[in-house]
Amino acid sequence: MNKIEKLERERTDLKNKYYEETKAITEKIKHAQWVKRKASLDAREKKKLLGVKRDEQIKEEYDRGEITHKKLGAKYNLSGSRVRCIIQAVERRQRAQRVWKQKRKEIRGLKKELQDGNNDTTPFGNQLVTYDIYFLNMNVRTSNCLKGVEIYTIGSLIQKSERELLRAPNLGRKTLNDIKYTLDDWGLKLNTKINREEIGL
Repeated sequence: MNKIEKLERERTDLKNKYYEETKAITEKIKHAQWVKRKASLDAREKKKLLGVKRDEQIKEEYDRGEITHKKLGAKYNLSGSRVRCIIQAVERRQRAQRVWKQKRKEIRGLKKELQDGNNDTTPFGNQLVTYDIYFLNMNVRTSNCLKGVEIYTIGSLIQKSERELLRAPNLGRKTLNDIKYTLDDWGLKLNTKINREEIGL
């Protein structure tokens, strides 16, 4: 091995060593960033849960009728108007939870009918096709894409073809597949002809 080859070999070894060291340091930095981000998210989630718990406690105390907004504010170091807003927000949240719980029962019932094949009204059920696409429990991006082209109900969705949906802004093949998989779970499919007058669409 001559002197030039020896130098080339040394240079290659140094480059490999440098690459391995750089890679190890990069991995350590990434891990430290991940730990920091996770700790931050956990702290934020914990703070949020504590806030929700405090809000519900304020609502419970107010519902007993033994204390006013002003006194509650003094107890929790808040203004009276802030306490009023918290109570209204908790009431809205509780009302939404009750409505969603009832809707989930209806959805489970409809899904069971579809799976059992005991639906005698239409192939997909008069009720189901009039439901908002929100009840298909698709991700937010998919729902927003559909609402962007004025598709608000399941009945409107299943009448569309793949080509029509792909024309929608920001709706690509991945989102289309998500829609198809979700409809398949319910026994539905795209490009389906339904009686619009019968179901009131």
